[in-house]
Amino acid sequence: MDNHENNYCIFRTEKITEREDIAGRLAHNIRALETLNADRHITNIDLMPALASRTILERWDAIHAQNGSPKYRKDAVRAVELIMTFSPERAGSISTEKWSEECMRFSDTLFGRENMLSAHLHLDEKTPHVHIMVAPFFGRKLRASHWLNGRQMMSDLQSAFHAQVGTKFGLERGVKGSNRKHIPQKQLYKNSNALQQAVETALETLDKDTPERLKIEMPDLSFKLVTEAGRDKYVSEVKRLASATWKAALNREQARFRSLVQPLIEAAKQYPLVNADLIATKKQLQAVMNREIKIAADFKKLAEEYRDLPLEPIAERILGCKGRRVGASYEWETDEHKLVVTGPKFKDFKCSQGTLGGGAIDLVIHLMNFDFGKAVRYLAADFGQGIQGAINAHALRKAEDDIREALVNPHPLSFSEMLARWGARDDSRLSKARDYLIHQRHIPEKIVDAVIEKGDLWGNKFGSCVFAHRSLIGEIVGCSIRGTSTGFKQALGNKTSAWFNLGLPLNDKGEIVVVESPIDGLSFAAMEGFGERTILSTAGMSAPAPIIALNRPLILAQDADAAGEKQASAFWELLKNSSLTSRRVLPLSPHKDWNAAIQFLSSFQLQIHQPNTPLESTHHDHHNNGTVRSLKSGELTTQDEEASVGSLEFSEGRGHLR
Repeated sequence: MDNHENNYCIFRTEKITEREDIAGRLAHNIRALETLNADRHITNIDLMPALASRTILERWDAIHAQNGSPKYRKDAVRAVELIMTFSPERAGSISTEKWSEECMRFSDTLFGRENMLSAHLHLDEKTPHVHIMVAPFFGRKLRASHWLNGRQMMSDLQSAFHAQVGTKFGLERGVKGSNRKHIPQKQLYKNSNALQQAVETALETLDKDTPERLKIEMPDLSFKLVTEAGRDKYVSEVKRLASATWKAALNREQARFRSLVQPLIEAAKQYPLVNADLIATKKQLQAVMNREIKIAADFKKLAEEYRDLPLEPIAERILGCKGRRVGASYEWETDEHKLVVTGPKFKDFKCSQGTLGGGAIDLVIHLMNFDFGKAVRYLAADFGQGIQGAINAHALRKAEDDIREALVNPHPLSFSEMLARWGARDDSRLSKARDYLIHQRHIPEKIVDAVIEKGDLWGNKFGSCVFAHRSLIGEIVGCSIRGTSTGFKQALGNKTSAWFNLGLPLNDKGEIVVVESPIDGLSFAAMEGFGERTILSTAGMSAPAPIIALNRPLILAQDADAAGEKQASAFWELLKNSSLTSRRVLPLSPHKDWNAAIQFLSSFQLQIHQPNTPLESTHHDHHNNGTVRSLKSGELTTQDEEASVGSLEFSEGRGHLR
């Protein structure tokens, strides 16, 4: 390659500490998650298809067991992802088959084939690259530090990758000790969106731009206008003032407009497509130089409204002595204070930890030990209306300090804080929640009590039903709240990778029934039984990827309405290229959801039987080819068709072909 700048081999590693994130990474690598810069028409290659017989978490557990199931820290690195690629300019000149073979050989040498979790060759992005995930077990312990322990070790790995892989394709190693850092994909998307927003904001600002209105100061009438020489001198002075005013205003306008255009210039450096917008702004820049200027006057008026009082005379009056000039500051020293004032800021070195502040009001509060109101009244006695600017400046400074503090120390509510506020267990109100589910929602008592005993249902202080969201390792990290007196609904904490669930554990192998709410899940269990499956509530969230990543057959039992269809369609979309089987079932027609159906059956004193066979309904059946087939439909039969209230038997879940 003549251009050495673009002939590098690239090797990166990413540590994975959360168990759920292992499945999440796999979902990305098999394209179960949407990837914005990927071509959906190109098929990637699974380099280890034999591993697909188990889920990735099952493979991790098996490797863990093979190493004697050693204990490890909660924050231990559970998996390492290797990403191996090369400069985009070499795409097309390197055999992807040979590249993936060499990358696999390098991974085997480094971590061992026995520790491999997954391996994929991605061809659907700009540059082909290999993703390999491994479980970092060494010496029968989970020990990623054996390979990844500091910058030097990572540098050595990159050198080894270059020697064992890169040289075989004529690639160079990157510069050792370089400060360049990889930008994660999410951050790259975020930067692109931020840049686009900056361009749109700049253009919008230009559209609304209002120029400063030019005002020429007239000379005084000291000239003798009665003489011709006096009149000539007066006209000459007017021209001089007009010229000086115009030039100053023009300079201000140019500088101001350049500041408005700057975001577009910066964007153009990164994205050539923005240049078209920049051409328009240049024309606009030429036009604006020929119009009158107004905005500087508005800024001047605004500055007056927020102009603070000078601190020096205030300090002199309170301390009773003149300050000493020290460079750009003034200094006062008394028995109690050593005050230094620099512009609008002050610092008192004789106070504990050296009081630092800014503005006239804060200075009076400090020196006189006044509260805000008394400090304002004190200043009003000497400065009258001038204190309005001091008050505005004080409020603005306080707001800026608050914003700065919030940005440095943000405090989003944790799930435990939200739970304590809205969902804390109150055993005295459990009976209200239980009665609501049994008597108003017609959920069988046996099912409700079983969920309570499991610890996944309780009442809060309002008597609302609180349903626990459990993670894959069984921790409660979120919850759904359903009011019992109103239609209030709320979901707290994790709603995308932890769920309210019934039946088989989340890490089992049976089918997963996906419903929209915990009450629908209880209703489905009452009508269909648990069988060999897990019933899972999405809490109304349309986040199918983590559920698909569980790698289990799916029954899509969302509501029979627009929202339910939209959520089910999101699953179908991600399942297009998946080998997982899935099917769509609906509640008994014409009811919208499973609880409405069970209430209907209960209103006619129906006997609800658990089916003796697995759920069979008319449904969409999804395989990797996306075909649709029809299975046996459940039936609703009557033992006395003429009776208005009889004994109806719901033999199996009934659905409609979608």
